[in-house]
Amino acid sequence: MITEESKNYTIIKGIEKDPVRSKVRKYKNLPMEKFASWIEAGEGNFIKTKSNGKYRDSCNTLQAIRPLKKCDSCGDVRKIISHCDKIDCSSCFSWTAYNRANRIVEQHLKLEEGAKKRRIRVGKPSHIIFSPKKNLILYLLIDSEGYAKLEKKFKEMLGKIGLHSGTLIFHLRSIKCRKCGKDLDNCYCGKKAELYKAINPHFHIFCYGFVDHISKFKEKFPNWNYMNKGKLNTKEDLFRAVFYAVSKSSIWRKKSDGKLLRAYKYFGFLKTSLKKIKEEIKFVPDKCKCNGIYHYLKKGYEIKGDLPKFDESLSIKEVAKKLGIKIIGLSDEEIEKRVKQKVLVNGNLEIIINNKEVELGKAIYYRKKIRHFKLINVRMFKKAVKQCRKNYLEQKRELRRNKIEIRKRIERMVEGTEYG
Repeated sequence: MITEESKNYTIIKGIEKDPVRSKVRKYKNLPMEKFASWIEAGEGNFIKTKSNGKYRDSCNTLQAIRPLKKCDSCGDVRKIISHCDKIDCSSCFSWTAYNRANRIVEQHLKLEEGAKKRRIRVGKPSHIIFSPKKNLILYLLIDSEGYAKLEKKFKEMLGKIGLHSGTLIFHLRSIKCRKCGKDLDNCYCGKKAELYKAINPHFHIFCYGFVDHISKFKEKFPNWNYMNKGKLNTKEDLFRAVFYAVSKSSIWRKKSDGKLLRAYKYFGFLKTSLKKIKEEIKFVPDKCKCNGIYHYLKKGYEIKGDLPKFDESLSIKEVAKKLGIKIIGLSDEEIEKRVKQKVLVNGNLEIIINNKEVELGKAIYYRKKIRHFKLINVRMFKKAVKQCRKNYLEQKRELRRNKIEIRKRIERMVEGTEYG
């Protein structure tokens, strides 16, 4: 949130939108091709959820008891939102994807940390997208047993091409344009584009190791293709990529009881070489960017109900009356001058609070699970990493030789010596 401080008032504005999250939400409600019992993150699991795709009415709304918190140091004010933490909830899925992405990043960092202590050079993870020929695998996606077979074969393929550890996320659909037939990245139809989610099964892999050159890969697996998106050198890069993949993941839903398969899976040494030795629970203070601690706002505001979207032409007084919000410390004239009739920022209400009336409550602490891992199967892990490195250097030399030969051939052709 952004806060603007003055001598006697604070304006609380809407949360700044994360670019990745806003992109996911932008294309969330596009028409999609249905297939078997597959659902997408945030689609709504209607066997278990309500008719609006939510698990409960309070999903993604302000907490009724303590809706606001304030930093004791810089005065930053934020909303406290209630979530159900379900990936299929139509309202809370992006928050759940955020939590799942944090968990995946933590697992990757633990592997890197353990490898570094053992002097094993795993490097940084890569983001690679693998896609098979659609007509060859669709019959396997009709039921969960068929998908389990596909996943098993795919993991074996990853081992053969030199990817020894990582996380796997499955997407059944991708965004395409009906008008030009191209995918979202290559569509230039602009506002005339007719976008929809087409059946296009592919895997997002966040992995360690060395992948074969595309020409060699095609020789071994002619029915598959891949796109290497490059290395994820920082924690932030890894998190953004994983968050985007999880928030668009496809999940199998059982028709009998509505239970879902996991949205992501670990493979290779990321799954087998990290053994959890203990788990401890700590209560950590909710800290602001300035390192101050957030407190519940005890006095100086009153909110009843949620914050729905209103017409921008309404004045702040009219909206406040509808929502039952009590504005303290400023006269009607001052409110009109300061806000100038515009009360909405991205659908969120600006609430004006008098600093003199604000009173902080208890400091906010949240429950955090700290997992401690131990690196096992060290010899096998070290051997796999060395073999990947060896294959990488061999292919690099081979490609260099081929380039030199091609260059020499071109030079001979230019000189006129190619045909005698």
